[in-house]
Amino acid sequence: MKNRLVRHPLEYYEIEHHDLMAHSLSFEKLCEVAFSVLRRIPGGAIMICGPMTTGGLGSLHMNLARFRTVTNLLALRIPNIFTQLPFEDAMQRIKQRDGYYKGPEHLLDAFYGSIIDSGLLVALYFLHDWETSEGARWEHERGLRKGLEIKYLRREFVSASRNAPLFLAEEERVRICV
Repeated sequence: MKNRLVRHPLEYYEIEHHDLMAHSLSFEKLCEVAFSVLRRIPGGAIMICGPMTTGGLGSLHMNLARFRTVTNLLALRIPNIFTQLPFEDAMQRIKQRDGYYKGPEHLLDAFYGSIIDSGLLVALYFLHDWETSEGARWEHERGLRKGLEIKYLRREFVSASRNAPLFLAEEERVRICV
């Protein structure tokens, strides 16, 4: 029997959230929608971080597919995950608006930075190759400054058994960084 205390991250989204995303014209407006979703997550939310548009598997399409897989697997074991994936289409559309998009820092500051600074997150979980992404490195630094719990997912967790450890132990993390 499935543990109903662990909700899938998409269950926190309502139809109204999707409508607002579809009609948003700025990252700031998208962030307001994100705050509404985050407030529906009890006990503080956890955001998965890693390569999207830079680094990782080499393309937005492949990185998004991996994010979906990771989100679905984590949702089986960990409560309170916030997924930013529903915002991705709107973000790409907004980037194309004439005269609006001022580069990657604009998206990072206006959307992800506001979320990290909001007090609605309690932790950031990083994919194993997060360091290949400019945005994920930026999120990492911002999360550390904010004092959020930071965890690093094991490379093999996607293919591991359901009872296998999800995260690198501190001594493994230190060994990788040295």
